[in-house]
Amino acid sequence: MLDSLGGPYSRTLTPVQETFEATDSENGGNGGSGRTYSRTMPPEIIGTTANADLLRATLSSYPSGLYKEKSDQLSDSGNDITVGAKSAAETFLSKLYAAYPSYSIIFTAGNDAWHVAKSPGSTHTVGLAFDIAIGGVQSRITPAKYDSSGKRISNASANPNSYTAEEKTKIDNIIQLMKDSGFTFVLDEYRYPTKWATGGHIHFDVR
Repeated sequence: MLDSLGGPYSRTLTPVQETFEATDSENGGNGGSGRTYSRTMPPEIIGTTANADLLRATLSSYPSGLYKEKSDQLSDSGNDITVGAKSAAETFLSKLYAAYPSYSIIFTAGNDAWHVAKSPGSTHTVGLAFDIAIGGVQSRITPAKYDSSGKRISNASANPNSYTAEEKTKIDNIIQLMKDSGFTFVLDEYRYPTKWATGGHIHFDVR
């Protein structure tokens, strides 16, 4: 969220109380309630990526290619994920490998620049959330579209019945493991995408 190098998402490097407009992903994908959430950027995650780096090391400790990160999206906003989010993610990976060792996943978002720019009210922007894509589950959503200025001009949508039985089983198994690992909010954005979604994924956070 804060880029100490003064990049396109740079903001003042000061831990302050910020009020964000609630997003669909924070209201169960039902279009948003219009409520606001008052969030504090934890000072310890500003201008560092220490926890994200530890999670990257955990990803690489499993068999090669099984669990990956897309680019540097765990922390490409210039700020970190929280200790609680990191710990829950590590628990999830351990449970996933024990229960379904052939499942592969890729982390496509953490405290990332995309959410800062497109969905600033998201729990991603305070280091509490992740998105993953699941190997063997094809995204069948119609993605949201954005114009050249970054303004959303159409919403994402999906037919939840378009997924195969095997894909649905994978999604459901992973969601249950996320909940068992301490993630308090999980959203299936393969079958029920928020209006911001650009591809099928699972959102999960420790709000």
